[in-house]
Amino acid sequence: MHVLRTGSGRFASNVYFLRSAVGWVLVDTGWPGSEQAIVAAAELLHGTGARPAAIVLTHIHPDHTGSLPELARRWGVGVHVHPAEVPQAQGKLLDEYANPLDRRVLRPVMRLLPSGAMQETDLSDVVRTFDPAAGVPGLPEWRCVPTPGHTPGHIALLREADGVLLAGDAVLTVDVNSPTGLVSGAQRVGGPPWITTWDRPAAEASIVALADLRPHVLAPGHGLPLTGPEATRLLSDFAAGLRRTGQGRHSPGSVARSTPGSPRPAPLTEYRRVSAARPYLALGGLVICYLALIEVTKRIFFRPRGETAVTRPVRVPQHPSKRIRRRATGFVLRQAAPARVPYLSRETPTEPSSLIDAGSSTPAPNSDPDPSGSS
Repeated sequence: MHVLRTGSGRFASNVYFLRSAVGWVLVDTGWPGSEQAIVAAAELLHGTGARPAAIVLTHIHPDHTGSLPELARRWGVGVHVHPAEVPQAQGKLLDEYANPLDRRVLRPVMRLLPSGAMQETDLSDVVRTFDPAAGVPGLPEWRCVPTPGHTPGHIALLREADGVLLAGDAVLTVDVNSPTGLVSGAQRVGGPPWITTWDRPAAEASIVALADLRPHVLAPGHGLPLTGPEATRLLSDFAAGLRRTGQGRHSPGSVARSTPGSPRPAPLTEYRRVSAARPYLALGGLVICYLALIEVTKRIFFRPRGETAVTRPVRVPQHPSKRIRRRATGFVLRQAAPARVPYLSRETPTEPSSLIDAGSSTPAPNSDPDPSGSS
């Protein structure tokens, strides 16, 4: 198994090259524009002109099917998905498949745009279904594990001989659901992006079902693969946390039968209480913003007659040939070392070589500026 990362940053999407006794299979196709990198990697691994026996998709989302049209046209091979995933191949926003991002952002935006303004990628003439119980196309050593939740037809692939689990977006090894996880990029087991997840309770149940498989290698759709006992332990700990909080309580069998339109489990009591309080929290936030706006307006435009603003001189990065000083009204947020800010010299061409560190050519200004403001 080889992995190629497409895209950049925390949401870089993984593409997998899986070798089997009958050839090799490509799992997912990454972000749009990745087709050249995928073809180059395939020829590096399998020789010039190599093409897969099949393409298998864990689910249909743009970061996993972005390069599919070009690759399918170039290689002319079958593209296989779970039957429950086929309706999404049309590229349209369907109510029964909508996730929070679709409902709260994309659909309102599309209502404001003229018809046809957002291009739809129709994959319905490219993909074909396969029977998950009959095995994975082109991979006789692998087993298909339905993991609905992130999307209705999401699947994972398991090679039982050595415990290799290709999880897609059912389980990630990067935390994309918290600001600290996005900033740090630390490797940790986490759930799929909840904002793009169709059914969160079903997704959490799928995580518990995958943890029960106790894989030795965890290969996610986003993040670096985990290997050895650490992969088993981290996935088991994350699933145990879901069990302790009362989530992920569906049995694996019930998860596999989850379909669009089926009744979803009742939300937890705590969630219902938070949902009921949301309108009041939003109203309180609006009131605070309104009062703050009134106060700022009064201070700026309705200052009593005879009152003068407090002024403080503020030093700015100094030009090599002249020293500049300005005055600012009100409070000032000072930088720790303003003279270390680079700037572009006006006397030199706008090239990278003209980017100068002001701190290296002129001394830093005094920490206590002259109150008179004179230069």
